[in-house]
Amino acid sequence: MLRQLIADYRDQLAAKKEEINKLENQIRQANDEAEKLQSRIQEFEALQSQLEQQIEENE
Repeated sequence: MLRQLIADYRDQLAAKKEEINKLENQIRQANDEAEKLQSRIQEFEALQSQLEQQIEENE
């Protein structure tokens, strides 16, 4: 009886650890996507600044 209980708890622990691993992977992916978005924002802001500077120079 105790052996079965211990085995059940081990199975539950293994399932929770797998769930944690999946969630950690999702977090990593979300962080990677956020970094890419931040990089694109910076690129667009630099482009906007360049365009505004060119407009000012041509006025």
